[in-house]
Amino acid sequence: MKMTKARPLSFRFRAIASFVKRGVGAVWGGSAALFGLLFSLCLMPGASPAQMAPLADYDLQTISGQAGISINMQVGAQVHMDLYKFSDSQTAPNWIELHNVAVDNGAGGNFFIATRRDDEPVTLVNNFLAYYAADPVKNLYTWATHRDDILSDVNVRNGNIAGLADAFDRILDPTFIDVATDSDGSSLPVGTTFVSVRDTSHLNPRWYSVASLVLNAYSTNITNTAYLSNTVGHYMTANALDNAGLISALGLSAGFDYSDPSTWAANDVTLLAGTADSGLLTLTAAYAAYLLKPGDLGEFHLQNQPLGSLDVDALRAGPSLHRFWAPTTGQGVRFDSRTAVSAEAFTYTYNTTPAALSFTGIHIAGAATGGSDDPATPSTWEFGGVSNVFKIGSIGDVYNTPATMDVATDSGGVTSVYMSLPAAGSIRVAEVNFGGNNFGPIAIDGIQFHRLNVKIGGL
Repeated sequence: MKMTKARPLSFRFRAIASFVKRGVGAVWGGSAALFGLLFSLCLMPGASPAQMAPLADYDLQTISGQAGISINMQVGAQVHMDLYKFSDSQTAPNWIELHNVAVDNGAGGNFFIATRRDDEPVTLVNNFLAYYAADPVKNLYTWATHRDDILSDVNVRNGNIAGLADAFDRILDPTFIDVATDSDGSSLPVGTTFVSVRDTSHLNPRWYSVASLVLNAYSTNITNTAYLSNTVGHYMTANALDNAGLISALGLSAGFDYSDPSTWAANDVTLLAGTADSGLLTLTAAYAAYLLKPGDLGEFHLQNQPLGSLDVDALRAGPSLHRFWAPTTGQGVRFDSRTAVSAEAFTYTYNTTPAALSFTGIHIAGAATGGSDDPATPSTWEFGGVSNVFKIGSIGDVYNTPATMDVATDSGGVTSVYMSLPAAGSIRVAEVNFGGNNFGPIAIDGIQFHRLNVKIGGL
């Protein structure tokens, strides 16, 4: 039976939880709670002498509701881990170690997990100082040390000093979580219910560092052991060494037998590869190629191999919008994600080689903006605007190509994760430096991955 369209009635109620000093923003939460109370009282029977008439089913069909949680917070934290390691659970103990991992503000202090950007509203501060030019105390206020005093000043609050709205735009940007249904098809197919998460917690910069990256590997399955032993054999012949002489020359384990890699102890391969002899240059590559493939039995170790250090400076992300929903037909999850990422630098230092590889001025966004933009000249790059985002899924303006994730088992009994990750945006790096050589900027604009399928398969 076709329902006639009734009077539209919709509402949106958002509760706001504030965790900020001096109640900045807390009044918003109080207003929301008060509104909710008044709204509930209005709907209660007997709340008014004139009773509300009940709605029929055809009236209710046009009612849509959306509820959500907005979170305003200011949390400072530091992270330090002496050792963090992760491994291949199928073959123990293969693992990568991260030593002395730190996340901070770049000066050993707290980074902010915050919905406050803490950017200075220059207009408000200048207007405040000008207004109180004759005040010997307030004319010395700075945003860094008197932010809350400026925001709560009576002349700022009543509008005598302009700039309050701009200040709130800069400092109050809540993270929210909503469950909603698209009723008009403007964002997703009509009737699609989705979870929407807008994350602003990473707007403040963070510095990441890993003092030492270490690789450990072990396998009982090494193929082509003859290749490995022959490589060492050629080295011995070229240097007129027998097995005992090789052990003595390189400090190998006492039970080392060049013809049987299963006898090689944990540090033997490191010592062999560390000779920097042209006859052994292929040893490490050969080992890596055959390490995890099934084949001849044996024991072979690559233990505590340091690979250098990592640093990421002033990494920022967001505001990020992530949406998740289920398809109307089929299985799995549909989603899209939009964010902008920037960092001052990413540096990989190989052991003691300073700044072996560095990328500075990193931007991942929708596109560079500005009329004078020149991809070859980083000083002209601009990446402003809340809608200037890199997209995964929905590369058009609407829902035409969502990202997907499914888990399925094929006819052979292998269960795998299948992902489709269409993407669109721009990636730019102001400078690439390798070994002290400047290779200039990187600009990859107009990225359009209409199809990017990833399979993470089982064994």
